[in-house]
Amino acid sequence: EQLHPPADVTKCPKVFLYQNLSTSLRDDPNKLLSIETVFGEDFSRIGSFRTSCTVCRGTHHHSLARIVEYRLRLQQQTSSHAECFTSDPNQADLFFVPIFTQPKKTHKWHSICNNTPHLVDKIRNELLYFNSSTACKHIFAVSKSFGSFSSAGTACKGWWYDPVPPFDTALRVGYSGFSLKPDALPNLFSVPYPSTVHGKLEPYNREKEYLMLFTGQDNHGDTEVRRTIVSQCRGYQNASKCHALTSITHSGDPRLFQKQNTVFCLEPVGDSPWRKSISDSIGFHCIPVFFSERTDDVPPFSMSHWKKQGRVLVPRQAFVEGKIDLYRLLSSIPDQLLRILQETVETYSHQYLYNTKHDPGDALSLMFVGLWNHSLTMQQNGVCLASNLE
Repeated sequence: EQLHPPADVTKCPKVFLYQNLSTSLRDDPNKLLSIETVFGEDFSRIGSFRTSCTVCRGTHHHSLARIVEYRLRLQQQTSSHAECFTSDPNQADLFFVPIFTQPKKTHKWHSICNNTPHLVDKIRNELLYFNSSTACKHIFAVSKSFGSFSSAGTACKGWWYDPVPPFDTALRVGYSGFSLKPDALPNLFSVPYPSTVHGKLEPYNREKEYLMLFTGQDNHGDTEVRRTIVSQCRGYQNASKCHALTSITHSGDPRLFQKQNTVFCLEPVGDSPWRKSISDSIGFHCIPVFFSERTDDVPPFSMSHWKKQGRVLVPRQAFVEGKIDLYRLLSSIPDQLLRILQETVETYSHQYLYNTKHDPGDALSLMFVGLWNHSLTMQQNGVCLASNLE
């Protein structure tokens, strides 16, 4: 089967970044955006751990919006790749709105959205170039999974959830691209969780030690699948066949590097239903194994064009019923097919990752191109005007 290339990344939209928003729309007004505060510490500086990976950092999994803002500010400050950034709103193909970008959990989002008086009016009043003609060029990013299995985003009504005009035609990005109530979250697109890896790794040039690896806990997400995975792994009594690391709880854990030494990384449904672990697995060139059609509905801009040759999809029901043994299944994959899987992940992994600097082929660049294409379609369909800030 032929791989389908992504949108033309040689052409990038000109993105305008809203700056100097008031503190009422910023939960980190005094936070200096630096590579350390945005992407986390260099792995070589975390505790006593040392690694030769120069593109690995302890990145918080709720850092999406902050990464977008940092990258746009970096382009502005360095005047690099000027074709992809503009400070002139009249020249903008897209507008990024950096509100409430600090990484945070659901309860803090609820606090912001429930306790900020007249929040929708404040956003509308501060976005000087936001109107019914330009709304479909505006991007709002929430570094969470609002809209998937939970009602986590419902508190942020009017601008994110169940939006009022013109917010209803704005573009939305988060980790989940579907909603239990799709009409309440229009123009919502899934993008990858930030990985520990922020650039292309060199291919692993020696035989991998582990066939399978599971990192995570079994008390959330699809608990039935997770517990079956852990049970099978431990039942083999052989770490080289399957290794379950159920105590990894943070992005700076050096044991994540075991993914680079593993052929298949087991990725059951998380809370999104995606999970940061998928981004780490792909970044470390470990073939992801999915157990759900939901998870397989991967971030469209980053993986949809190569996923059929870069992942394994296990039927969930048969697995939890004990009809599928993971070791028998994965160890029986023919060598030729295994090479295709490995080479595909190695070749396309950087499209799932956020580089620390401009990269025309990384997840952020693909996100902008994908959103631009969607915005152009909306403009062609008369949803909003092709130009004009009036």
